[in-house]
Amino acid sequence: MARDLHDNLGQSFSMITLKAGYARKLLAKKPDAVPEQLLAIEQASRQNLKMVRDIVAGLRQTTIAEELINQERNLSVAGIILLTKDENQIEGLPQSNQQVLAQCLHEAVTNIIRYSHATECYVTFAQSATTFQMTIQDNGRGLKKADQFKSHGMAGMRERLEVIQGELTVDGRHGTTLTLTMPIVTEAKND
Repeated sequence: MARDLHDNLGQSFSMITLKAGYARKLLAKKPDAVPEQLLAIEQASRQNLKMVRDIVAGLRQTTIAEELINQERNLSVAGIILLTKDENQIEGLPQSNQQVLAQCLHEAVTNIIRYSHATECYVTFAQSATTFQMTIQDNGRGLKKADQFKSHGMAGMRERLEVIQGELTVDGRHGTTLTLTMPIVTEAKND
């Protein structure tokens, strides 16, 4: 969210400030040019309001199951089949962890649709006594090693996972396989 606010709103508000200052100067020298500047400020303000609403809507807590349903539709429209395995492993994961993993799933599927040329996407879940793992794999063209670190999407996933002490590993040799691993945190019980 901080990145969205900084990158998008910061730049837009800077533009609004510059246009407002310019309109103020025009008021004295060329008053007939002011309406055009005010219209640009109004449009930028409306765009910012929509952007804030979109960011806030993105804060809604989404479960992995909800995101799988959403992404199955998106993949289907793109002609890609979604296959899942062991969804029952999701049960019991804290909502904050599910939210992070759902956001990562969203980003991964976006990349698959945009870049992979895949026909199938596999999402599998596994759990051990100490870790939870979600694997997202496609049968597309793969990913070059250099692209694994240049991609903003991959960087965003890594940052999100760090918040929950998770990690992302990428294998782009045969299609692309993303493995998201996080520790299982058990809640302390009060006696």
